[in-house]
Amino acid sequence: MKINENYKIEAIDERNVCIMERKVPKEEPGKEPKKHYWKTEGYYPNIEFALKSLVTKEINGTGIKGLKTITDKIKELHELMEELNYKTAMELLEYKKKNKELEATIEEMSERILDLEACE
Repeated sequence: MKINENYKIEAIDERNVCIMERKVPKEEPGKEPKKHYWKTEGYYPNIEFALKSLVTKEINGTGIKGLKTITDKIKELHELMEELNYKTAMELLEYKKKNKELEATIEEMSERILDLEACE
C-alpha cells in the first residue's frame, strides 16, 4: 500500500508488514543517474504499528525545533491519513462491486448447469 511518494507498506507474510522508504542515490558527475530504490525501514506486526512508527519518525524528523513545526507536521500527517482512509474506502467499494458481479456470474452459471442437467 503506497502511503505517499516516499513511503509504502508491504505485507511480508500473514504476520508481518514492513515500511519501505524510497531512496534516491546521489548523482555523480559524469556518470549515468541511478534509479531510486525502496529500502526496508522496519518490520511490524500490523499496519497500525507501522503507521504509528511512521508518524513518530516524521515528527522526530522535524528536529522538534518548535511547536509550530511539530503542529504543521501533525496536520500534514492527519491529512495524509484522511487521504489513505478515503483511498481505502474507495478500494473497498470497488472490491464489493466486483464481488457482487462475481456472485451474479456464479449464480448464472449455476442456473445454466442445472438447466443442462435437467436436459439430460
